[in-house]
Amino acid sequence: MNLISLLCFLLLIIHGALPLSCNHCNDASGWDSCAQKTHVAQCDYILTGDLHRDLANLNPTLPVIPPALGLTWQCYELAVQFTISQGSSSRMYERGCTYAEADFCNGWDPVALQPPVNCSVTFSGVTDVNDGGIDSGSGTEGVANGGIVRIGPAICGWVLMLFYFMIAKMQLL
Repeated sequence: MNLISLLCFLLLIIHGALPLSCNHCNDASGWDSCAQKTHVAQCDYILTGDLHRDLANLNPTLPVIPPALGLTWQCYELAVQFTISQGSSSRMYERGCTYAEADFCNGWDPVALQPPVNCSVTFSGVTDVNDGGIDSGSGTEGVANGGIVRIGPAICGWVLMLFYFMIAKMQLL
């Protein structure tokens, strides 16, 4: 019984330590203005799907549906220039979450975008007050240091927790 309790506790702790948080911003003025609008958000399937959907017209290779279970998240930083109408162009500066399995920095539309497409990705995250500050780094700087989200441990943790409560209930009867 104590072993099951310990396993459940450890799985819940490990699961809580896995998500990656990234800076998120989108601005047409530049990185300084983008940084002033930045908010930190924990990477997840919904947020990443929304970001990929928003960028689909510029990069149709970005997966809107997660490419696999047990994904590794990464933060991206993107600066592009595109033509709005005859002779006028606009720049976009954006930071957010993507899947490591997605080839985020490739596949950008060469017709819609003017070169160069400045793109970088990293496994370094940012401290998020919502997740206890377990991620380190800042934005897309630093050395790769984690950010793996796996569905398996979460499901396993819930199954073990339910199993634990069923055993505890049987012992009370």
